[in-house]
Amino acid sequence: MVRDERRTTGALSRRSFLRRGAAAGALALAAGRSTSARAAGNVVYVGFGGIYEQGIRQAVLTPFQQQSGIQVDVTTGASAIAKMRAMVSARRTEWDVVDATGPAFGQLLTDNLIQKLDLSKINTAELASPKYVGPYGVAIYAYSHNIFWNTKAIPGPLTSWADVWNVGKFPGKRGFQNVPWYTLEVALVADGVPMERLYPLDVDRAFRSLDRIKAHAAFLDLNTLTNLVAQQEIVTGDLNLARVQKLKKDGVPLAYTWKETLVDVERWPILEGAPNAAQAHQLINFALQPEPQLQILKILGYSPTSRTAIARIDAEQARDLPGTPATAPQSFYLDPEWWARNGKAVEKRFQEWLLTAK
Repeated sequence: MVRDERRTTGALSRRSFLRRGAAAGALALAAGRSTSARAAGNVVYVGFGGIYEQGIRQAVLTPFQQQSGIQVDVTTGASAIAKMRAMVSARRTEWDVVDATGPAFGQLLTDNLIQKLDLSKINTAELASPKYVGPYGVAIYAYSHNIFWNTKAIPGPLTSWADVWNVGKFPGKRGFQNVPWYTLEVALVADGVPMERLYPLDVDRAFRSLDRIKAHAAFLDLNTLTNLVAQQEIVTGDLNLARVQKLKKDGVPLAYTWKETLVDVERWPILEGAPNAAQAHQLINFALQPEPQLQILKILGYSPTSRTAIARIDAEQARDLPGTPATAPQSFYLDPEWWARNGKAVEKRFQEWLLTAK
């Protein structure tokens, strides 16, 4: 599965963030890079490295270690599904908690690589939506894919995915990620499927919708897509809000809307056979507390899933975050369980479709 796009963006500049994170990095957590958690009492968190990891350390991992006394070892590899599959198959699991996007979470489910949570050990009552709770994962934070457009190329506002598909009224190159998740969802909404009746996805209808836009669109890896939006060669399409906001801050003439927004959430599932599952449950429960949630928002810019944390957000800021009362009614959520059941076949078909002539 694709590594999630938010890893290179955040609420702070890299330089200022690294200055602020230096003190936290000096703690024992900074030394905890081992991929083994066999020592009793440790917990291994598997993430993505870089500035995103710095933010998660500062917002969640270091405070958890200080409060609980449980050592958190940090390693990268959250996208390494094959490695996790090999660990679980050999019954030599060395990792505990995996930082998983919706599509990656779906693949972990498909391959039976994660264990059911003991929800009695996690304060799920604190979560703001039933969509944030499942037997194999709970939502740590939310992020969104909003309709965006280049205001120089498209002066008028876009208010629906149907507008994105309307190349006659709104000409210009469209851009999407070269993966089926997110892409099939917005194709169906563009074709008139009501957001609340999106799943199970009508795959044939989604591809017919994509056929209509294909000649006017590019399907790219995330970094290339971001660069072409920055260069103003792509004027609308699907790019996650964190990147759109970063480009806008950098001077790219972009606007976006909360209408028909696709929301996904980050989950921290526990690997099958995790050696420290009890400590992993404690870490997940801590991450759902209001203070860590608000720190994730402050440092990385991602929306809390805790109802208490959401209630503490300034009303103006809440109008520009996914999963808040101001934006949730206009949004729909990616269903990772549908992708868990159907992802392999749909991804194969999607990649084959990309190779066909426009």
